[in-house]
Amino acid sequence: MQSQVPHFFVATLGDAQRINSVHPHGITTINQLILRRARTTPDAVAVGMSIPLSGAENSERWGTILYSYSQLLRAITAAAHRLSAHLPPAKELPDKNHGPVVGILSESSWDMLLCFFGLIRMGYTVLLIAPQCDARAIRHLVVTTSAKMLLYSRHLASLELAAAVGDICSHEPLPIHEREDVQFPHDWWPTPEFVQPSTPAYIHASGTSSGLPTPIPQNHASATVHLPSLMPQKPVSTLTTSPLYHGGIADVMRSLMSCSMIWLFPPMVPLTPQNLLRAVIAADERLPASPIKLFTGAPYVLRMCLADEQCLAALRNMDMVGYGGAPLPENSGNALVANGVKLVSRFGIAECGFLMSSYRNFELDKAWNYLRVPPSTDHLSFESLHDGTRELVVLPGWPYMARQNRPDGSFATSDLFQPHPIILRAYKYVTRSDSTVVLLNDTKFDPVPIEDSLRQLDWVDEAIVFGQNQDCPGVLLFPNRPGNAYISFKDRLSAINTALPSDAQIPPELVIVIPFGRGWPRSSKGTALRNKAEEAFLKEITQARYQFEHGSPNHRGVIAGSLWYGPGDMERVLSAIVAQRLKRTVGLDDDLFLAGVDSIMAASIRRELMTQFGTSLPENILFEQRTVQNLTNFLIALLKGLIKVEPVDKEKKHELKVMQEMLGTIQSVEQTGGKPQVVLLTGVTGALGAHVLRALIQIGVKKIICLCRATNASEASSRLVQSFQKRKIPLAWAQDTSVRASICSLPEKNLGLPVELYAELASEVTTIIHCAWPVNFLAPFHAFEPIIEGTKNLLEIANTGTKKRFVFCSSTASVIRTPSPIREEVSDNPEHASPLGYSRSKWVAEGLVRRAGGEVIRLGQLSGDSKEGIWNPEESWPMLLSTLQQVGCLPALDENVQWLPVDIAAEAVSRIAVRRKEEFEDRKVWHVLNSHAVPWKRVLNALENWCGCIRRVPQLEWVNALEHGERCGQTVKLMGLWKEAYGNEEKKDPEPVFEVRNMDLVWPGFGDGKALEEGYFYKIFEGLGLGRKFT
Repeated sequence: MQSQVPHFFVATLGDAQRINSVHPHGITTINQLILRRARTTPDAVAVGMSIPLSGAENSERWGTILYSYSQLLRAITAAAHRLSAHLPPAKELPDKNHGPVVGILSESSWDMLLCFFGLIRMGYTVLLIAPQCDARAIRHLVVTTSAKMLLYSRHLASLELAAAVGDICSHEPLPIHEREDVQFPHDWWPTPEFVQPSTPAYIHASGTSSGLPTPIPQNHASATVHLPSLMPQKPVSTLTTSPLYHGGIADVMRSLMSCSMIWLFPPMVPLTPQNLLRAVIAADERLPASPIKLFTGAPYVLRMCLADEQCLAALRNMDMVGYGGAPLPENSGNALVANGVKLVSRFGIAECGFLMSSYRNFELDKAWNYLRVPPSTDHLSFESLHDGTRELVVLPGWPYMARQNRPDGSFATSDLFQPHPIILRAYKYVTRSDSTVVLLNDTKFDPVPIEDSLRQLDWVDEAIVFGQNQDCPGVLLFPNRPGNAYISFKDRLSAINTALPSDAQIPPELVIVIPFGRGWPRSSKGTALRNKAEEAFLKEITQARYQFEHGSPNHRGVIAGSLWYGPGDMERVLSAIVAQRLKRTVGLDDDLFLAGVDSIMAASIRRELMTQFGTSLPENILFEQRTVQNLTNFLIALLKGLIKVEPVDKEKKHELKVMQEMLGTIQSVEQTGGKPQVVLLTGVTGALGAHVLRALIQIGVKKIICLCRATNASEASSRLVQSFQKRKIPLAWAQDTSVRASICSLPEKNLGLPVELYAELASEVTTIIHCAWPVNFLAPFHAFEPIIEGTKNLLEIANTGTKKRFVFCSSTASVIRTPSPIREEVSDNPEHASPLGYSRSKWVAEGLVRRAGGEVIRLGQLSGDSKEGIWNPEESWPMLLSTLQQVGCLPALDENVQWLPVDIAAEAVSRIAVRRKEEFEDRKVWHVLNSHAVPWKRVLNALENWCGCIRRVPQLEWVNALEHGERCGQTVKLMGLWKEAYGNEEKKDPEPVFEVRNMDLVWPGFGDGKALEEGYFYKIFEGLGLGRKFT
């Protein structure tokens, strides 16, 4: 339940309107605010910044700048005095309600803050320009706003800047503040009379869909009249990491209005976990009576904090941690909340201000990503759309609206939400309704011109941009003819990127060419459906992102153990990469951070370096090395083997803790029985589930209920039939056998079933076999959370009423890192699972099942069935074999395969599941795998007999051939995994040994394994379409 008087940190404009109507504060302009605070609370602390001590950037101890309100007023007056040397007294422009516009192009510095307030004190309207803007964007903003002058930080001075604005306005360096400014002789300055609440105080440059920033004026009232004055009950401080030119100014005004101290993050150091902690420590030591208890930053900052234990502990200590500007990935938010962070989403738009937050009872309500609309707010409407989402519309009467886009004076935001299934007036952000793509760093752009440009290539049939809520965008290209001789699109892509913001450019690694013949989702009018396309090609996109984020070595940097790049070559390559991102050149010893490289840009440069030089690099390499020269020295040492870098995977170490916590408090009940067997089966549309169904029928189970994802019962039955036909399984069973397909949604409460049907299942079913699981080796752990939730729901049925036998089909990958021999017992260590999200999700599900009294079957590598050899071509071994057709060779691996035909595995599962209740009840973990190993060489021999002579090459040569094909436009699935497994000649760890004992109790002799004959391999080759030779 929300408080009637919310905290100032989360008070929306609607809250402020309600509060101010009862307790008006009477402040109407920014100048009036500063003056009033300086007169009524002169010694109260106002604003500060933690800064590294001179010459000690990496020192643990930092200093601070701290101004009281009276000191702030005098420093602002000093800034106005300096500015008056370049600017005359402001006069109201004809037919305008404001004075001239002056732009500030600067990092988020103390000088910028004082210059901002100084210009407003003089009556000027301030245009805020981010240092990431290139010359074209700067010129566009200056021209659009008719700026009279541009003040720029000395770090950003360049010939490009002079050329961009030199012919349209004057430009001067930003005045530098002095320590003595707080003792300026007076604090008086004549503010022009035309400055009123409706006068634009500053102009926010919003990154909209046009590709160029759009100026959105913010009047004095938006920073005063429409904010509450709510002094906290106890003194607390806010730390904002948002730059002043983005959301930082809004954070400052919110704190000043409530007379609460705010700290700014310094611009002269990179935003890293270590520096963040130093900033907090320095601030709290300087001002212990008002500790930092409120923190706000962009989603990428919170993700960074999540990966650092000390930062995470600091966030846990906060009263609230807010984020905004872009969506926070759900897995990151869940992890923060699970670690005790009081996370709050703050949703606002430049056109209408702060609209909603997810402020709530943090102890009882964990729905951090659902924004709440108080009952007292009646000017926010959520209009239902055909796809079930709802568009937010701001209605007339909302306190502040810089724009309206409907005849009735309302503003349709194009932001789409989903309502909470239980909590009233709670909505989760989903996406945009227009074509705008919004990245994690809040950069927005319109993908339509990009797609139109790429469609002009004569080999491109369709182009679809993806990347909603991601770090950077990519594009799917659909060719209009077969073959790989596509015309290069690099020049076209380069031209496209030139027109995009630097932090929204499309890297070549995320241009995915889909094989000819595959279609894409379209509307009834034939237009491409972007969101549906992302879902349809999720595997390809996930694989491309994995390769992009972890680097795609092409071995251009190292040849025969010696450096191809000399120091001079390396410097030139590095300088070119940095210059491409910054849109200007930098010197070898220039500080990259001060030159304008931010966290997003640094990540992009790091990925390019990993691609160029074929090696993993530390996440903070640019901020640790700081200059091109230092980067050169580091990379040369790394490539020579003088230093070593361990690969880093974001959020992986935190996953282990989350895996443990997800086991929860599942409880078991005693099993009773005597009823006839009724089996509830999931995953019947997959290979294992289909063959399990066939095995159950053959064993003689009389009633089997198959749960399927479908919209109705007819579709569910159709999917079951298609699954059998696809695998050439006979569609026949005895008349007294009932096989029923039922629709369901496993992650939903009651499996998404009507209450009556759910109750019927709970009372009728005696055995549950859970085979359903997405087979995706590239998906991250959090992507499996829905199926884990579905497993919990199935366990709830198993423990409702009469206890049911519950059998879960897991994988040996869930314990693959356990020291050999791997016993048939439960693992209590999440590190036993392989690092793949698939494996870790299986480990969590195993723990849930065992805690609920169920049984776990760990399946080894399943292969095509023994009768037809039909094997899903999307699985890893079939894809590896199919590379023969792509690159004309296969790797001569020095390893064994332990393939188990899927129908044999299915029979084993069925025997375990339907054994008599009293048989082997103490056996709760079963290993079902083929103990009879076959050398890979035997598989290649069989393939050679099948299709003729094949070229066998060392594994590294095979990986290189695949990478070459990829660069020529081929799509190579699982490239990242193969590169990791076979991309070097290092000796592999011994293959794990699994104990296989329990299966002999229900299938005598199973533990000895099944020999795979050459005829079985031929069936697999034929099923995969590997052409047979004819003699």
